[in-house]
Amino acid sequence: AEKQAFLGKISTTELQKNSLKCVDSAAQAEVCLLPKEGAWTLTNPGDHRPLTAPVAFHEPEKLLSQLKSISRWAFAKNLQKNPASEIPDEAFDIRISQNGQVVFPENDGSYTLALPEKNKAGQPAGRLEIHLTNGAAEPLYFGLAYLASLFAIETSLFWDKPYTVRQLEPGNSHEKILALSLENYISEFNWQAEQCHFLVIAAASEFSLELLEQEDLQEPVKSKNLETYRGISTLSKNAALKPEDWKTCLLTFNIVNPAYRA
Repeated sequence: AEKQAFLGKISTTELQKNSLKCVDSAAQAEVCLLPKEGAWTLTNPGDHRPLTAPVAFHEPEKLLSQLKSISRWAFAKNLQKNPASEIPDEAFDIRISQNGQVVFPENDGSYTLALPEKNKAGQPAGRLEIHLTNGAAEPLYFGLAYLASLFAIETSLFWDKPYTVRQLEPGNSHEKILALSLENYISEFNWQAEQCHFLVIAAASEFSLELLEQEDLQEPVKSKNLETYRGISTLSKNAALKPEDWKTCLLTFNIVNPAYRA
């Protein structure tokens, strides 16, 4: 019934145009739509906690816009290494540090971050340092996109200008210090951790990240008066993505929620 109600508002053709489709069960889905109190809520399969703010039944275009953003975010996250690339894996010589201490990846390759400070909203906060060295024998262009838990894709954090990529000579490095804080809704809805990603792309020729850039979706809230702060920012210290030879490296970060209740 819920599927039919949804398709009554948004056509199958419109979904297909945006690489979306309805499936018959939560087990087949990447995200689910939960109808409740006159609105659709986006959730993970098998979980009723909201991923974004609910969208009223009478706003199908707003719902479709959210689904488009999630589809683009998933595309970026799942962007595969070019199998024909001659760029070696060693090109991605990346060191992650937190407040000056090197952070080593877990067995699954992800990084666990426990933020030691507090922001003005009382949420865990801290610094993240990303140190990138070109480990290849040839000059390469590098771009970095931040994939936020609220489905934004930001391309300005590493090089300070949107869409920008820069060339690094072999052995040359660039470091960026970022301010991180746990998003409010992670604590409010008792998530164990907030997961975000950094997509690093290396290419032999110059390219642009413009087509990846998009804003956060509206976060879910319980407390109407809760002051919110952006989960990431920088600290001081118009073409598509079509280079001929490119390769990707996805960094996954799990920011621990110290208030999580099992």
